[in-house]
Amino acid sequence: MDDGKSYCRDIDTCNNGDVLLMGYNTSLPNAGYSPQVTRIDSSGTIVWSKYYPSSGHDLIPHDLIRSPGDFIYVVSEYLDQFTFTMETVLMKVDGSGNELWTMNYSDLQFSLY
Repeated sequence: MDDGKSYCRDIDTCNNGDVLLMGYNTSLPNAGYSPQVTRIDSSGTIVWSKYYPSSGHDLIPHDLIRSPGDFIYVVSEYLDQFTFTMETVLMKVDGSGNELWTMNYSDLQFSLY
């Protein structure tokens, strides 16, 4: 039974002192296990918080990496229901939380667990 919990999987800081939290929430309708990234300023105020729903897969986010230029990378994983293999998904987000691109790497032979 789904009890509607929020899970934080990773944290990082920005050059200006803002904090990035990455995780997922299981209580939102039609969100499943979609990554969520939240940016909080140095006084603790939420600047933005966004979900990135996938098309037909429950994405389990694992890692958040901040790169120069205020870009954010989110690494997720899902189970392919046809091949029963784990698929790796890499998403790039800008400093305002806008998704720039998402790539699926089905040929990678490792698990993020």
